[in-house]
Amino acid sequence: MKDYSYRTGYYLVSILGPNIMMIGVLLWGIYDRLSGNNSLIHQFIITVIPLLLLSSFVAMNQPRRITDDGDNITFYGFFQKHAYKWSEIEFLRIRRFIMTDRVLVRIGKERVLGGRYWLDTDSLQGSRELLEKMIPYDPLYELNNKAKAKRKKK
Repeated sequence: MKDYSYRTGYYLVSILGPNIMMIGVLLWGIYDRLSGNNSLIHQFIITVIPLLLLSSFVAMNQPRRITDDGDNITFYGFFQKHAYKWSEIEFLRIRRFIMTDRVLVRIGKERVLGGRYWLDTDSLQGSRELLEKMIPYDPLYELNNKAKAKRKKK
């Protein structure tokens, strides 16, 4: 079984840290709202941040750890896991971004909460090996990422 994970320090600062900050801003917005401050920014904070937290925690868009046992690939994070059988994956897209070392991996079309995972290829231990295993499942990988590689060289 292959295990791909982030170092603890990176996980705390880059993945858990922003969620803790969002919780703090939400609590501040609720406190100010209860104190009588009825500005639009507080309404916006109280409306949008719970949606962002729901997306982050339930959809688990930034996994802490990924395992591959040959038959299944499993994403772990926030006390839950999303597992996929390699043989049953019908849709997989890998999207690289020019200005960053992050990759968006999308598995399955129908999932609303889940199936979209951001991987930091510089910090995820063994990420190159993991992506090499995923690339054959994405028929459009070469087409989608060839033009981006050319633009990056310029």
